Amino acid sequence: MEQNSERALKFIPLSPAPGFVSRPRLYKVIAGGLQGRLVLLVAPAGYGKTSILTLIASNWHRFADNSATDLLAWYRLDQSDDDAAVFLDGVVSAVQRVVPGFGSVVRAALQSTRDARGEIQRLMSLFLDELRWIQPRRVFLV
Repeated sequence: MEQNSERALKFIPLSPAPGFVSRPRLYKVIAGGLQGRLVLLVAPAGYGKTSILTLIASNWHRFADNSATDLLAWYRLDQSDDDAAVFLDGVVSAVQRVVPGFGSVVRAALQSTRDARGEIQRLMSLFLDELRWIQPRRVFLV
């Protein structure tokens, strides 16, 4: 039971930490980037990636063009995600929380695969293909 409750926490966005230092320029850059097909936020540990993303998640209504069609899926990584099957299942579950029924193709492929790490390109292609068919919605996966 505890393992399930710990897993459930991986899908809940964190709250901004008390004393969070506002970074309006970074906030604006990321908000502008949300119009693109892919935004990849990369920086060394301790540079505030999680902090800025939690701020965006807590203010999603201000970022989304339309909160009814722009959906936010959150997935927090941990050591168990070193296993490719666990990682992909978690990412699918995160999207499924905002798009019911999502992931059936990927999950079927995962179940029939012995080595998810060896098949990760194929599995990720299936995941991206399935994401592409979510219409008219946009899913932002954090």
